[in-house]
Amino acid sequence: MNKDGVAAAFELIVEEIEAVAEDIAEQGAKAFTEMAYDLAQQLGESGKSLQDFRSRVEALLEDWQSGIDISTRQRFTGSRSRSKSKTSAPHKKAPKTRLRVRLSDGVLVEEFYAADTFALALHHIGLQQVEELGLTELGLPLVGTMRSSDYGQRRIDGKYICTHSSTKKKKETLDKVARSLGIELKTEII
Repeated sequence: MNKDGVAAAFELIVEEIEAVAEDIAEQGAKAFTEMAYDLAQQLGESGKSLQDFRSRVEALLEDWQSGIDISTRQRFTGSRSRSKSKTSAPHKKAPKTRLRVRLSDGVLVEEFYAADTFALALHHIGLQQVEELGLTELGLPLVGTMRSSDYGQRRIDGKYICTHSSTKKKKETLDKVARSLGIELKTEII
């Protein structure tokens, strides 16, 4: 399982922003209960600015992941460990899941991000073969030459793989590709 250092750094920044946001929320709640409404409003505005900044950092992370070829990003894979922050996200998302794909030739593909595993598994199967299937995701070719400004993609060998789907959908797509091409693989959600 690989996680590139740049993505890890962005995630660390997001975790730190969440910790600051949690502190601001606590201070704001305290100011509100103490009827310090001006301070509560000021803290609320700071919290909104922080949310906007967090969104921009997350957008940069997505640009890194979709705009930089996976093989290039893997050069920045570090063995640095990071501790998990005890912060919670201001919005609810499904718990993160990953994919593990074992191909018929014994190759195991398991990256930190399900999108990377998905893209690398398709690459191993053969991007040209997959592209020729004509499969689409959200109106985009599953494998194509055009970069989308609206949906998540991974770039490998000059091709863009649409990864803007749930881990479950990625598994279903991999299984469908395997059936269509008559190959065996085992895909697990972990």
